[in-house]
Amino acid sequence: MMRTGRQRRHRKRLKPTLSLDQLLRKQPKSLQKNPLYSLMENHFRLSQPLQSLRINRRCYRLMDKAVIDPENLVHFYRTYGLPQDPFFPLFFNIKRDYLKKREEAALRKEEYILKKMQQLPMEKRKILRFLAEWEEEVNSNKNRPLWERNIYPRSKKRVHELLQYRESEWIELFDNHLDLMLQRYSVISESRLMTVKACLTLDLPPKVKPFRLPFQKDIQKAFLKRCPICHPDTGGDGKLFTLLQERRTLLRDRIRE
Repeated sequence: MMRTGRQRRHRKRLKPTLSLDQLLRKQPKSLQKNPLYSLMENHFRLSQPLQSLRINRRCYRLMDKAVIDPENLVHFYRTYGLPQDPFFPLFFNIKRDYLKKREEAALRKEEYILKKMQQLPMEKRKILRFLAEWEEEVNSNKNRPLWERNIYPRSKKRVHELLQYRESEWIELFDNHLDLMLQRYSVISESRLMTVKACLTLDLPPKVKPFRLPFQKDIQKAFLKRCPICHPDTGGDGKLFTLLQERRTLLRDRIRE
């Protein structure tokens, strides 16, 4: 005889659990440099209850992020059915110290990068600012994911590379970034993109709000300023000079339209 729906037994789905050993093995190796680490590890290795303990994923995340303050430990033990073992305050102490040092190191790196960015030529810094503002303008969320990923240096090595960039490398960087913007943002037309490329090649970023191109007199002034850098007669790059001429012409034509 077949069982009815009421007669069928429904097995309760068990939520996955994790061990403290799994938690420890997932921690960064640098945690072991903490002078308290060996003491914490000994508490774990000598305790059979701790080694057999299983915790749910929420408890695992709270421990991994070290968000439990000392005054809340008793509530933490009670909520997750944990033994009041010295292992837990030691672990939180060690992990908090690690996270604090990592945050401080990240801040020092960011300050270093910002300081080095100030050494870039003023013209390039203006272009970097324009690219950030323009992406924020065309992005529906008003953020700049492409700029963060492709333009802004996230490491000391990268900012040092930018400080050594030649003119052709800057143009390639900006052109590639603008091509990515064209692919991602449908509000940007190919005509607008080529106009912006021309502006940046001449170190003349447009105004973002409202979008406005440079004046004719500024275009010629920028071209003459860059000629000695690019002209073959002065040891410059012939291909770069040709590109400069082409983009000056394109920009002039767009302004006349």
